[in-house]
Amino acid sequence: QPVHYLFLGGGLGLEHVNTSDGGRKPPVTGRFDAEGAPGFGQRLDYQVTHVSAAVDWRESPGYTTRGGLYRIEHRRYEARKRTQWNFEATEVELQQFVPILRANWVLAFRGLATVTYGRAGGQVPFFMMPTLGRGGDLRGFADRRFRDRNRILVQAEYRWRPSKFVDMAIFYDAGKVETQRRDLDFHGLKSAWGGGIRFHGPGYTALRLDLAKSREGLALVIAGGPSF
Repeated sequence: QPVHYLFLGGGLGLEHVNTSDGGRKPPVTGRFDAEGAPGFGQRLDYQVTHVSAAVDWRESPGYTTRGGLYRIEHRRYEARKRTQWNFEATEVELQQFVPILRANWVLAFRGLATVTYGRAGGQVPFFMMPTLGRGGDLRGFADRRFRDRNRILVQAEYRWRPSKFVDMAIFYDAGKVETQRRDLDFHGLKSAWGGGIRFHGPGYTALRLDLAKSREGLALVIAGGPSF
């Protein structure tokens, strides 16, 4: 943290992934094969390097009524002895919180975009692709319901604080995944909306209950920590 609000990071790590059909007989076919799911059945060892930068002036990552977060992160995945699976990923996230009337009401906004690309003709394994669909992003859909090489997500919440430790909220989520980066626009977004209640302290969210509606039905989200 070289100066106030500015955070810089980086790291080096190793990841081991082993995929299989789980011993099913007959073997899994269709979308879970080498053509529909690149990397299926592979055993991969990755050396991962990453760098990140963020400007963060929220009151706390666990609970805030004002401020914002602007973050960018780049990751490079090098498969040891398997260069056809080398790829990189870049992610940009923007969050903004606007208090109204001494923060009794808060408008919260979030935008997220992730792009991945193979290096020198490499492929992105399906299990490393960005996903959408869970309690923290595209609520109302099953966990990891959508998966592809690139994703975009926008979220908005109207939060009301009836007491010191309770927030009520209504929200709207919209996003999609795409194979090609040029298709990351605002056409054909999958959407969900709903409301919830959050129990929190001054700098943390202890419990979040959200009821979300999407084209695939209703979903109840029970989680610790904020939606964003």
